[in-house]
Amino acid sequence: MDHSTIGKLSSGGSEDSGSATTRPLDGLLVLDLSIFLSGPFATQIMAGLGARVIKIEQPGLGDPARATPPYYGTHGLHGGRPQGDDLSLSILKRNRNKESITLNLKTAEGKGILRELARRADVLVENFAPGVMSRLELDEPRLREINPRLIYCSISGFGPAGPYRALPAYDLVVQAMSGLMTSTGAPDGPPTRAGISAADLVTGLYATIGTLAALAQRGRDGLGQWVDVAMLDSVFSLVFDEALDVQVARGEPPRTGNGRPRLAPFSTYECADGFITICAVTEGQVAALFRLMDRPDLLDDPRYATAEARVRHAAEVDALVGAWTRNRARAELWEALAAARVPSGPVADVADLLADPQLHSRDMIAPVPHPSAGPAAEAIAAGLPLNFSRAAAALDRPAPALGADNATVYGELLGIDAARLEELRERNVI
Repeated sequence: MDHSTIGKLSSGGSEDSGSATTRPLDGLLVLDLSIFLSGPFATQIMAGLGARVIKIEQPGLGDPARATPPYYGTHGLHGGRPQGDDLSLSILKRNRNKESITLNLKTAEGKGILRELARRADVLVENFAPGVMSRLELDEPRLREINPRLIYCSISGFGPAGPYRALPAYDLVVQAMSGLMTSTGAPDGPPTRAGISAADLVTGLYATIGTLAALAQRGRDGLGQWVDVAMLDSVFSLVFDEALDVQVARGEPPRTGNGRPRLAPFSTYECADGFITICAVTEGQVAALFRLMDRPDLLDDPRYATAEARVRHAAEVDALVGAWTRNRARAELWEALAAARVPSGPVADVADLLADPQLHSRDMIAPVPHPSAGPAAEAIAAGLPLNFSRAAAALDRPAPALGADNATVYGELLGIDAARLEELRERNVI
C-alpha cells in the first residue's frame, strides 16, 4: 500500500477538492498496542479522522479496561460481572471506529505476525513500560529496520531515560508529581485531583500531535521515526503555563480555587439556583458588569478603577459581585451578562450538559454505541470535536468485541485463511 501522500495534509489541492465522505487520515494504517486510556484515546482520534486503527490485544483477556465496570450489552447497563456480549463502557467510549484482533506477543509466531503487520503499517502506538517492547524484540529500531517509514509512538509515565524511568504510573500519580494537584483546589484546602483523567487525556493529545507531526515530516523525506511522549512532561507543560514559581516566591498560594491571581473579577459566584462564572477581563467588560450591578460608582473608586487595583483587592471585588448574584436566578444573570457582552456561563451539572442545545447542535452528544446491543439509552459518549470544511470526521462506529476482526484483518493484510486462523487459535497465538 502506497502512503506517500500521507503527511501532506494541508498542501496542494484546490479549494473544492475532497468531499464530505473523505476523511483527513484516509489510507493510514495504525497498529494500536496501547491499553487503558492515554494510547487508546490518541488512536481513537486518529480513527475518527479516517485512519484504519487495528487494536491488538492479548488473547482471552484483551485490554485490561475490558474488565472495568459498568458494562453494557443486551442485558442493559449494569455494574455486575460481565456476561454474554457485555462490554465495558470504558472500551465502548475509547475504542470507537477501531478493529480488534488478538495476538500473543509472548510467542515467536505472534512476534512474527506483528512484524508482518508493522511492515505494512504507517503508525504503531504502544504504552507499555519502557523496556517491554525491547525485551519482546519489537522495539522501534527493530521494526523500523523492517519498515523505515513506520512512525513508532511510545507513551510512558516518565519516559525511557531519567531517574523515574522505571517507576509505574497512573493518572493520579502523574497529577500529583506534575504540580497539577498542587495548583488545584482552594487556597486553604489540600492538593486536589482534577475531576477528569487529565494526565492520561492530555498525554493522548500530545501523542496524536507528535504522530501527525512525524507523518508531516515523512511526507517530505519519506522516513518514519520514534515519537516519545511522557505523561509527566505532558502535564507539567500545561501546569507551568501559569507562573506558579513566581506566585510562590511572592508568598502567594499555588492554589487559587476558581479564581486567577492576576484577574478580578474572574471566578465562580453563587446564585439563587446554582453557580455562574463571570470573567470580566477588559476595562470595558468590568464597566459593563458594574453598571449591571447598579454600581457605576465603583469605576471611580481607586480600589477598583484599574486591573492592578482590582487584583490587589480581589476578595473585596468577589464579595461585591457575589452579593449581587446571590439572590438572582442563574438564567436571569446569564441573559443579562450576555446582553452586556460580559463573558459568563452557568456551571452546568450533568443534566444541564445532556440537554445542552449547543452541544447537540455540534453533534457532540450521542448514546454510547454497542456492536450488537445497539445504542445505550442510559449512557452517552462525546463526539469528535473537530470539523473540517472539505472532509468528514466522526466517531460513528461502535467499539469492537475482543478479536472481532481477526478473520478480516489477518485475511486482508496477511492472507491468512480460516484453517490457518483456527490452527493459530488452538495454539494460543491469536
